[in-house]
Amino acid sequence: MNRKGKTDPKMLNNQFEEVKQLLQLNYENELSVIEQEIAERKQAELEKDITKSKEAITKLQSLDYPLIYIGSIVEWFTAGERNNILYAFTVMQDRLS
Repeated sequence: MNRKGKTDPKMLNNQFEEVKQLLQLNYENELSVIEQEIAERKQAELEKDITKSKEAITKLQSLDYPLIYIGSIVEWFTAGERNNILYAFTVMQDRLS
Protein backbone atom coordinates (compact mmCIF):
# COMPACT_ATOMS: atom_id res chain seq x y z
CA MET A 1 0.00 0.00 0.00
CA ASN A 2 1.17 3.48 -0.64
CA ARG A 3 0.93 6.35 1.85
CA LYS A 4 -2.61 7.13 0.80
CA GLY A 5 -3.74 3.57 1.61
CA LYS A 6 -4.10 2.45 -1.99
CA THR A 7 -2.47 -0.60 -3.46
CA ASP A 8 0.06 -0.25 -6.22
CA PRO A 9 0.05 -3.28 -8.57
CA LYS A 10 3.66 -2.73 -9.60
CA MET A 11 4.82 -2.64 -5.99
CA LEU A 12 2.80 -5.77 -5.18
CA ASN A 13 4.29 -7.58 -8.18
CA ASN A 14 7.79 -6.56 -7.12
CA GLN A 15 7.22 -7.79 -3.58
CA PHE A 16 5.73 -11.02 -4.89
CA GLU A 17 8.77 -11.56 -7.12
CA GLU A 18 11.11 -10.98 -4.17
CA VAL A 19 9.19 -13.51 -2.07
CA LYS A 20 9.31 -16.03 -4.92
CA GLN A 21 13.08 -15.59 -5.23
CA LEU A 22 13.57 -16.03 -1.48
CA LEU A 23 11.42 -19.15 -1.49
CA GLN A 24 13.35 -20.53 -4.47
CA LEU A 25 16.67 -19.92 -2.68
CA ASN A 26 15.35 -21.60 0.46
CA TYR A 27 14.13 -24.57 -1.59
CA GLU A 28 17.51 -24.92 -3.33
CA ASN A 29 19.35 -24.75 0.00
CA GLU A 30 17.12 -27.39 1.56
CA LEU A 31 17.47 -29.61 -1.51
CA SER A 32 21.25 -29.25 -1.33
CA VAL A 33 21.27 -30.26 2.33
CA ILE A 34 19.11 -33.31 1.62
CA GLU A 35 21.28 -34.37 -1.32
CA GLN A 36 24.40 -34.02 0.84
CA GLU A 37 22.85 -36.17 3.58
CA ILE A 38 21.93 -38.85 1.03
CA ALA A 39 25.45 -38.82 -0.39
CA GLU A 40 26.94 -39.14 3.10
CA ARG A 41 24.64 -42.07 3.93
CA LYS A 42 25.56 -43.83 0.68
CA GLN A 43 29.26 -43.30 1.39
CA ALA A 44 28.85 -44.68 4.92
CA GLU A 45 27.00 -47.74 3.58
CA LEU A 46 29.69 -48.28 0.95
CA GLU A 47 32.44 -48.11 3.57
CA LYS A 48 30.49 -50.53 5.76
CA ASP A 49 30.06 -52.95 2.84
CA ILE A 50 33.77 -52.74 2.02
CA THR A 51 34.66 -53.50 5.64
CA LYS A 52 32.29 -56.48 5.71
CA SER A 53 33.69 -57.76 2.41
CA LYS A 54 37.24 -57.58 3.76
CA GLU A 55 36.17 -59.42 6.91
CA ALA A 56 34.45 -62.09 4.79
CA ILE A 57 37.54 -62.55 2.61
CA THR A 58 39.73 -62.87 5.68
CA LYS A 59 37.33 -65.40 7.20
CA LEU A 60 37.16 -67.49 4.02
CA GLN A 61 40.93 -67.43 3.58
CA SER A 62 41.41 -68.69 7.14
CA LEU A 63 39.20 -71.75 6.61
CA ASP A 64 40.52 -75.12 5.51
CA TYR A 65 37.28 -75.98 3.68
CA PRO A 66 35.52 -72.76 2.70
CA LEU A 67 32.93 -74.45 0.46
CA ILE A 68 31.70 -76.62 3.34
CA TYR A 69 31.39 -73.49 5.50
CA ILE A 70 29.50 -71.63 2.78
CA GLY A 71 27.29 -74.65 2.16
CA SER A 72 26.37 -74.82 5.84
CA ILE A 73 25.43 -71.16 5.93
CA VAL A 74 23.41 -71.49 2.73
CA GLU A 75 21.47 -74.45 4.15
CA TRP A 76 20.46 -72.36 7.16
CA PHE A 77 19.04 -69.50 5.08
CA THR A 78 17.70 -71.13 1.90
CA ALA A 79 15.47 -74.03 1.03
CA GLY A 80 17.03 -76.52 -1.37
CA GLU A 81 19.36 -74.08 -3.11
CA ARG A 82 22.66 -75.29 -1.67
CA ASN A 83 23.97 -76.89 -4.85
CA ASN A 84 23.01 -73.97 -7.07
CA ILE A 85 24.60 -71.42 -4.76
CA LEU A 86 27.78 -73.44 -4.31
CA TYR A 87 28.03 -73.84 -8.06
CA ALA A 88 27.57 -70.09 -8.57
CA PHE A 89 30.19 -69.40 -5.90
CA THR A 90 32.76 -71.70 -7.49
CA VAL A 91 32.12 -70.23 -10.94
CA MET A 92 32.55 -66.69 -9.60
CA GLN A 93 35.72 -67.67 -7.71
CA ASP A 94 37.11 -69.18 -10.92
CA ARG A 95 36.37 -65.99 -12.85
CA LEU A 96 37.88 -63.76 -10.16
CA SER A 97 41.08 -65.79 -10.05
